[in-house]
Amino acid sequence: MNLDRYDDRQKAVIKKYFEVLADTRLTGKLSEGIKKREVKYWERFSASVVIHALEIHIQKYRYARESYTRGIMRNLEAQGYQGQVNQTRSKRKDFETTQDMSASRRKEYEEEMKLFYRKKGVKLK
Repeated sequence: MNLDRYDDRQKAVIKKYFEVLADTRLTGKLSEGIKKREVKYWERFSASVVIHALEIHIQKYRYARESYTRGIMRNLEAQGYQGQVNQTRSKRKDFETTQDMSASRRKEYEEEMKLFYRKKGVKLK
C-alpha cells in the first residue's frame, strides 16, 4: 500500500476506516488485498476527497461496505469538493456549525443539547 501522499492525520483516518470496514465482515478481519485494492482505487481522486469520503463513511455509514465509500468519493468529486476552503461558501449564514466550534465550545454545546432533550423527555444514547 502506498500512502505517501497522506499526512499523519489522514493516515489515522485511513486506519480507522479500515477498522470500520473490518466490522462489516463476518470474521472481523480485512485482508491486505482488499486494502491494496481500495488504496489503488483512491488514486483516481485527490487526497482531500478521499479523506472526506472516509470521514463521512466512518461517521454515518459504519455498517456499509467499501463500495458505498466509492460512491461517496464519486459524488464528492462530481460536486466539485476541493477541501474545507470550498465548503465554507455553502455554510448557512449566521449559524455556527460544530465544525466551527472550539473543543470547549463544542462540549458546552453538547451539554446544552443534553439539557434541552432531558427537559423534553427524550432519551439520548
